[in-house]
Amino acid sequence: MRLLAGTSGFSYKEWLGAFYPDDLSAKGMLAHYATRLPIVEINNTFYRMPNTAAIQGWRSQVPDSFRFAIKMPRRISHSKRLKDCGAELSALGTALADLGPTLGSLLVQLPPHARCDETALVAFLSELPEGWRVAFEFRNDSWHVPTVFKKLESRNAALVQSESDETFELKPWTADWAYLRLRRVDYSLEDLERWLERIRASRVAEAHVFFKHEDGATGPKLAAELLAMARGRRAVAP
Repeated sequence: MRLLAGTSGFSYKEWLGAFYPDDLSAKGMLAHYATRLPIVEINNTFYRMPNTAAIQGWRSQVPDSFRFAIKMPRRISHSKRLKDCGAELSALGTALADLGPTLGSLLVQLPPHARCDETALVAFLSELPEGWRVAFEFRNDSWHVPTVFKKLESRNAALVQSESDETFELKPWTADWAYLRLRRVDYSLEDLERWLERIRASRVAEAHVFFKHEDGATGPKLAAELLAMARGRRAVAP
């Protein structure tokens, strides 16, 4: 099983002196991040469609082995709620093409008030470009039913495993890969070991794991610790 762990976002001045060198500029953060962790979840694509210059800028700063997880624009997930998104998906595909092999996965995060619409889901899945790994985070329980899980399985789409300080429920693993968003403020070594055991027990071939951004750079520290556990050793704090 291949484990890729990182954080949601990378451009945080609060990490200077903890994860980043004190004098590192914002422009140098991604390149430095990519020397320490193998994947990052990009959230600003939720607010606007990424442009070519931004994509090429990201790509130029990371090696071929690095992976980006892209959060789909809110026009798709919130405004249109998966309906009639062919044009948006085409535009997104064009924008992301320059990422090449570094495009790891895409996240569709629906709003809590969006109730299950299996017809829209089936149509949306059929419109996804071949080769995309897409994960769905349904925040309304009406989606968490066997018929939805089977539809995700048919497209090898992942159901996001998410955890916060308030809620957690282990969900079905619907693909041969996994997408996890671990949002608690902190995790003990035992907590991380438990998650690693769950991932291994799922028998997925690859897992993308993202920790929450915290001012004290806890997220990258936890990602490094989980990666070290997967390699069979303990990490030194980044």
